[in-house]
Amino acid sequence: MSVDENEERLRLKRMETVLMGSSLTINDVQTLVGDRADGIVGLINEIARNSGPARFYTNGQLTRATAGEVQFPKFTMTKGVIVKALGGNAGMVYVGAPGVLNAGGPGIGGFELDAGQAVILPLRLLEDLWLYDAAGGQIVCYFAM
Repeated sequence: MSVDENEERLRLKRMETVLMGSSLTINDVQTLVGDRADGIVGLINEIARNSGPARFYTNGQLTRATAGEVQFPKFTMTKGVIVKALGGNAGMVYVGAPGVLNAGGPGIGGFELDAGQAVILPLRLLEDLWLYDAAGGQIVCYFAM
């Protein structure tokens, strides 16, 4: 086995180990993707290749004109969802369960995403996910499989 083949097998094993957890953070994605030119698209392809083909998918953008929460649309997933804050966002967004904004403050129990950051969540129902936009007018895009 060549060094490149061995490194690829080790990388795929690390990816499998991380995917068995409850979610991936942007740091996990960067660790798994490394310096690959195909970036997130390459990771999606590897997940599909190693876990079977996704039968359905949906994608879109979510935003609020003013600060507050908004629910993701209804969709049943077989793999999970990638949520990314657009690079042009000026404020933080938080992704999590209903009530991601609560008495404890924004982001309690959710993921804080700055402009350009992403998170991968292995959920079954997209509508279980909520976005809290701290400033209003921030945009996230999502790709659900």
